[in-house]
Amino acid sequence: MLVVPLHALPVPRPLWTAAPCVQISEHDVRIVRTLGSGASGVVQKAFLPRESRFVAVKKISVLERDKRHQLMNDIKALCNAPVMDGLIRFFGAYHSADRGQIAVVLEYMDGGSLADVVQRVQRIPEPVLAGITARILPALAYMHSRHMVHRDIKPANILMSTDGQPKVSDFGISAFMDNTIAQCHTFLGTVTYMSPERINGEAYSFPADIWALGLTLLECATGKYPYDASGGTIQLMIQLMEEDCPLPPAGQCSPELRDFVAQCMRKDPWQRPTAEQLMQHPFITQRGQPPADLRTFMRSCMYDAAEKLEDAVAVLTSRFYNNLSYNWRDSDSIAAYYASDAVRGTAAVGHASFVLVLL
Repeated sequence: MLVVPLHALPVPRPLWTAAPCVQISEHDVRIVRTLGSGASGVVQKAFLPRESRFVAVKKISVLERDKRHQLMNDIKALCNAPVMDGLIRFFGAYHSADRGQIAVVLEYMDGGSLADVVQRVQRIPEPVLAGITARILPALAYMHSRHMVHRDIKPANILMSTDGQPKVSDFGISAFMDNTIAQCHTFLGTVTYMSPERINGEAYSFPADIWALGLTLLECATGKYPYDASGGTIQLMIQLMEEDCPLPPAGQCSPELRDFVAQCMRKDPWQRPTAEQLMQHPFITQRGQPPADLRTFMRSCMYDAAEKLEDAVAVLTSRFYNNLSYNWRDSDSIAAYYASDAVRGTAAVGHASFVLVLL
């Protein structure tokens, strides 16, 4: 008799709409500023005039074969991802041949990541954390039902808007799986959030994401990474594989949160609950009731009035350029003249100077 793991069973689909097929080019976006950079490339904030909204542009070099293959998986996943609560929306992608880059255009989240929130507030209150988790679990369940393993769940990859909407980000190392019982054999991702089976070099599947989710919640609730990483990567790996889940003392968090994390971080991957099962855990159904006001929480700690003013000016100037009765080349020339870092003589003339005047 064929035994199908619980993780292979289909889950009810949340409300969502199919992602539109978007054609986009480098000329369709107006770069505002750089948000961050790393080994895989750079992420920039930009304005997308035809959608009248800000987006994040993830630019990655494709000169190296491994990076190109990784990014192709990224784009394939994004093209098939639905537009739904809990998942970052994909707007399109384009290739900058002269720079050797592929740029992926994604939804911009103005509240930063959970890592940014923790840095600002130290510890995220449990009702807020329960509300955030309740909103991302359906997205994680949907990904798993489509045979996708995210492989890099961590505080930095759960993004927030200042309206209180959490979404799972970074499909850059997610893997499509051939069928519901297929498993991944590659060794990518963030080591500090890897599950024991991944660190041990074993085949892994959906439960690896559940482990990382539990570890993420534990870090957000306590304000610090729970393992001692001072001894280096090898020592940390040994801890992750051999030591019990480092739950905080009972007085520091609720029994519901302790149990939620303990179940997620079971050493045996097939003893971990599914994302769908976790939706019914008391941490979600009890600690998350009544629902926390995530919008009020995010605005109290992450709202940036200066950035909102800069956004308003960027929208205004972009619409002005689009309404000019010049061709695109002339319009781009004028836009370059008024770039945020442009200086003519001793005077700044870009939209940043407008912001300074308004402030």
